[in-house]
Amino acid sequence: MASRAETAVLARFQRALLGDLEPTQILRNFLEVATEEGMERAALFLYRPESRELVGEVASGRGRRYTVSSVVLPLHAKGPVQEAFFAEGPLRRGEEWLFPVVGEEGAFCWADPERRCQERPQATRETRTLICPSCPRFRALGVLALERVPSRLQPLLPLLAQLTALRAVEGLVRGA
Repeated sequence: MASRAETAVLARFQRALLGDLEPTQILRNFLEVATEEGMERAALFLYRPESRELVGEVASGRGRRYTVSSVVLPLHAKGPVQEAFFAEGPLRRGEEWLFPVVGEEGAFCWADPERRCQERPQATRETRTLICPSCPRFRALGVLALERVPSRLQPLLPLLAQLTALRAVEGLVRGA
């Protein structure tokens, strides 16, 4: 059961996610709460199918030193964000947590295409950036990256990732 402090933190994140209708402002509100809660850096990358890129906003710092930067990562490039995008669960790289943002739970065939892909042509780890996003089973939406998460917040990370995924799905449906 969550403590009062954990419940208060979750409430702050929920208000940040639900407090606005404009996607960029929602994201910035969320990232601001993350850094205010002690995370050194927070980022949310969403997949853009038309350009095959992960487009992200990265927030760092607090108060007067708070900054938000936009980052674009090609899906085909190798890197931790791209790896997390195709992962079935969270990845931890040193002080950074990377959570795949997924629209709905499914077979996660894109996480291990050599064993799970049933389509033709069959995807592999090398070809999944080209094949998987156009597959009707593909549900990956993006990646939530959080750096230097205080230990008191680490138990909340899976729930924060789920809340972010729900809001991302809602935003994508509205934007469609």
